[in-house]
Amino acid sequence: MRPGCGDTNAANRAAGNGRSTPATRSMERHSSHGSESLWLSALKIAAVSVLLNVIIFYIGKAFGSMHSYLPVPSERQLTLIPVIVVSALAAFIGAGAYALLRLFVSRPYKVFSILAVIVLIVSFAAPYIVPGVNHDMAFTLDAMHIVVVAAMLFFLRRHRG
Repeated sequence: MRPGCGDTNAANRAAGNGRSTPATRSMERHSSHGSESLWLSALKIAAVSVLLNVIIFYIGKAFGSMHSYLPVPSERQLTLIPVIVVSALAAFIGAGAYALLRLFVSRPYKVFSILAVIVLIVSFAAPYIVPGVNHDMAFTLDAMHIVVVAAMLFFLRRHRG
């Protein structure tokens, strides 16, 4: 290509003067490199959520707020496995939802933050719906919900787009 012709945005970016159009900024924001770092953030969210929720689980057991069974029809054991699985699953679902918002919304972090807080507030009711869960256990489970949302907001903030 001759000098002065062709992709001026690429030339401008290569020259370091930072000029780009909204279309190129959108492409840069949604590039595969950005997606890889988003999924790395999802792994970090899952790891931090699992680690902190395991700690909360054991603190709750030590103080007697996490009894060993859920009083549902099958009287299933409330073990560490559901805590780990649900914490990690929530982290990946949240990161996936954020990835979708990045495709369709101009300010994905702001929209995600609002939705995450709404989902968190609604999730506070979940432990109280299960019959037989006392207030101490519900409070401990709600603390676990807060951990996951806080980790999401912390690690996804760098992907504001």
